[in-house]
Amino acid sequence: EVATKSYEFALIKWQSEAYNILLTEENKIRIINLNGEAVISLDAPGCREYGNVQTAIVKFANNQKPYLAVKKKLHPDLLVLYVYDYNGKLVYQKSEVYEFGSFNPPLIVKKDNQTNNEKLVTGSIRDNRAMILEYRLAQ
Repeated sequence: EVATKSYEFALIKWQSEAYNILLTEENKIRIINLNGEAVISLDAPGCREYGNVQTAIVKFANNQKPYLAVKKKLHPDLLVLYVYDYNGKLVYQKSEVYEFGSFNPPLIVKKDNQTNNEKLVTGSIRDNRAMILEYRLAQ
């Protein structure tokens, strides 16, 4: 029995060596353990329980703890990206409106071989042009 109703979920290893389940709900993201007990609740303005969810764990800098990135498809043409620091604070949120409802680009982590830092990479479509978006910490 899980109190949070969520139509999509993701398995993640973040803040723990064990796998946990990430669930989305109204204005919130909840992470529970495999016994259904709440591990952490994250603020997620505009989030809903329905729609596809993707996650990625990214170390923007070697000397820092990993961040959690969550991409939520709220509508066929609307995706929202949430990024949380290791303490669960929402540090970045971006809404993207897409012109093609079936487009849902993956959320991946790419290592920079020169710095050993990681970047968060996803796609976007604007004005009938496909783009690759890279996210990293501001210098």
